[in-house]
Amino acid sequence: MTLFKALVVTAVFVVVAGCATHAGMQSFKAENGDRFMLTGSSQLGFVTIEINGQTVVDNISVAYPMKTKYKGHEVVPKCKQIHSAWGGPASLECNVFIDGEFAANLYFR
Repeated sequence: MTLFKALVVTAVFVVVAGCATHAGMQSFKAENGDRFMLTGSSQLGFVTIEINGQTVVDNISVAYPMKTKYKGHEVVPKCKQIHSAWGGPASLECNVFIDGEFAANLYFR
């Protein structure tokens, strides 16, 4: 492999790997005592959200409003892009509601 090809492959890998962002894990305890651990990832404006290690939102566009179920609980993520006044790429934020209760704010960095 020539040096040029190696540099191109490395550059493509860095760009693709750098596009995925992850949200920190957050815990939530519902009124009925059920406990949830929420986290997620985002890649190119598409969101994946996990609850207790199980994917409940799989690669859905930020602009797509949705409801889903997790073990009988209604899960509603409300996502939006946040644009910086200084330019650059937009950040992504999702407020997640479980059975109508605010459960987590997932901020993808």
